[in-house]
Amino acid sequence: MGRTVRNELRRACLNPAFAAVLVVGVACALANIFLVAFPYATSDAYSAWRNGVKGGYPASFHHSWMGQTSFSVTTVIFYWLVPLLACVPFAASLSEDIFSRYADQVIVRVGKRRYFAAKLIASAVSSVLAVAMPLTINIAIVACLVPDIPPEPAAGTFYVAPNTMLVDLFYENPWVYAWLFVAMASALAALCAMASCCVSFVVRNRFVVLLAPFGVCAFLQLAFQGTILAGFSPLNVILPYQPFPSIFWVVCLCFVLSCAAALAFFVYKGSHYEGI
Repeated sequence: MGRTVRNELRRACLNPAFAAVLVVGVACALANIFLVAFPYATSDAYSAWRNGVKGGYPASFHHSWMGQTSFSVTTVIFYWLVPLLACVPFAASLSEDIFSRYADQVIVRVGKRRYFAAKLIASAVSSVLAVAMPLTINIAIVACLVPDIPPEPAAGTFYVAPNTMLVDLFYENPWVYAWLFVAMASALAALCAMASCCVSFVVRNRFVVLLAPFGVCAFLQLAFQGTILAGFSPLNVILPYQPFPSIFWVVCLCFVLSCAAALAFFVYKGSHYEGI
């Protein structure tokens, strides 16, 4: 099992698609720093703000990293791209393996269970890395530029509204809040990769396999917009600045049920695979 997983992880992480996705994600992260955190830290225009004079609350890391800059186009682009960043590196490889009969050759040697488990693990790991690495780079560099000043509700410069999900955690332990939302974005990435693997059993078109999770996320975003369910759209749930209210335990329940459904479908189709 371990050897099969290592082989699939090698295929997932040592391919041009994974490198391209990392370039796009890291470019968004660095562009966000250049447009937001770097001016906050160095520009003369923000010197009075940095020094806290004239009654202004000083610049803080907690409204300067990419997850909290709701006004930045780089933030919007990155979080909209999460389903694509997750699926492009390796999620379509199962469809390609089945279509090319490579899957049959591996299954003959290691069995269905090992092959499909390794494929699912590699797809999930590569998707998590593709999303978490740019966010981690952004957080690390912004933390070096902007001071870690605790968020203050009365400051008017923090974008987490009083009625949004986990707002108490944001003001009590903002670092836990930040890393929790990195984990949530990574979890959505893993779920998207798992969904693409499921679609691979029924669709042979590589572009459909890659775009299916993004299409579902975009549809839910548009369908829920302007309703009381707006905060439960996957693309809104993972936004740390929380533009719409939602309920954390409901979000977790929906995620668990979605993962369980996708995993059950994947296990069923994998155990009944008759390609050979």
